[in-house]
Amino acid sequence: MTAGLIYARVLAIIFTIVGFFGFFAVGVPYVVQLDLWQSLIYLVLAACGWYIGWFYHDHKKIRHYNETATAVLMVLLLFGLVWPNWGDILHLEEEENIFHAVLFVWGVITSALTPKTPV
Repeated sequence: MTAGLIYARVLAIIFTIVGFFGFFAVGVPYVVQLDLWQSLIYLVLAACGWYIGWFYHDHKKIRHYNETATAVLMVLLLFGLVWPNWGDILHLEEEENIFHAVLFVWGVITSALTPKTPV
């Protein structure tokens, strides 16, 4: 099992848990406030991760998913650092920034360790 496949599977599990948690427990007082749009982003990434990680074993597709998920995490992290209250659509707190940063760094390392296939 490659590092890219492990990353895709773990992201699918994490994003499923966090995405559903955002629908049923919208906010944990004094800790984190998950929004509908943020939960939808997580669930879309989770659905793609489940499909790519468990049912589709093409290394090129796994790498593409990992790089896309890492890019989305980077955008969420940048929004959280620069504009944490994004027009009352997303509220990104420090805890969410740490969450996004950890998964982003892991994605960058995984991408660097994954062998590139010739086009």
